[in-house]
Amino acid sequence: MKDRKTLEREILNPPAHRIGGTVGDDVMTVHKVRDGKPVCGAVGTVDEWHRRVTCSACLAGE
Repeated sequence: MKDRKTLEREILNPPAHRIGGTVGDDVMTVHKVRDGKPVCGAVGTVDEWHRRVTCSACLAGE
C-alpha cells in the first residue's frame, strides 16, 4: 500500500500516460487523452491537464 505522500504526488504529477483533458465547455469531466484526443471519443476542443481522469467511459477503456 502506498503512503499518503506518494498518492498525493501521483495525483498532482501524474505520469505522461495519465494525461487528462477537458473537452469543450465541460471543465468538470476529465477525459483520458491519447494523441491529443479523448479515448472515449468525446468531440470538442481538448485542453490537456495533469488531473485525475473522471470520465467513466475513458476509465472503462483502460
